[in-house]
Amino acid sequence: MVSNRIVEVYLVSGLDLAISKLARLSDRDIEDIKELYLNGKFSLEAFKKSANNAEMYYATPEQLHSNIQYIVSILSELRG
Repeated sequence: MVSNRIVEVYLVSGLDLAISKLARLSDRDIEDIKELYLNGKFSLEAFKKSANNAEMYYATPEQLHSNIQYIVSILSELRG
């Protein structure tokens, strides 16, 4: 069946995907963020900027801040 409807497609950047994983931050989320970073999908500076911006919109910014600091320390060690 063919339709005349318009389909909108939205693509998520690697950086946006990594930021979206900060709230839950399961072991799988951590591995995904590391893989995105190691594959050059975002820089550490871009990650810090976007993550810190996300804190303003999170219900418990203290928890998100803690998760951000934890991931930044992991990513910093990866590229030494």
